[in-house]
Amino acid sequence: MNDPSREASVTYKVEFLDHLTGSSISLFPIIGIGDLDFYQSVAVDNALRVLPGSGLSISKSASSILAKSNFSGDTKNDDPRSQAWFLLPNCSTFNYTFKGGRAAWQELGNLSMPGGNKPLPKTTSINFHYDTT
Repeated sequence: MNDPSREASVTYKVEFLDHLTGSSISLFPIIGIGDLDFYQSVAVDNALRVLPGSGLSISKSASSILAKSNFSGDTKNDDPRSQAWFLLPNCSTFNYTFKGGRAAWQELGNLSMPGGNKPLPKTTSINFHYDTT
């Protein structure tokens, strides 16, 4: 069993930027986070809803939604059971916290949508950067 006191976590701040001007822009984003395995978890601040994979447990607080993996071993990043899709309100930034479990890897974006659909083709380029806090 994992010893939670030994699990590292990191909080990221993600900001959406216009690719031409570098200015901050607001979106109604749907954020896909995948490859949640080895008892990893991710909490997204201010999320409105989550569409979780069947291998994840969900809990909500006043400020975030937490998706925690029930997998003791490895899954692939395209395995929908280990993905969580978060709907956020209109925002130009958001924070999420990743907790490593027994491994320190996760996917932010670049995932197939649930149901086997591939990500939508890019019609507008949006850059984002993140900082650890």
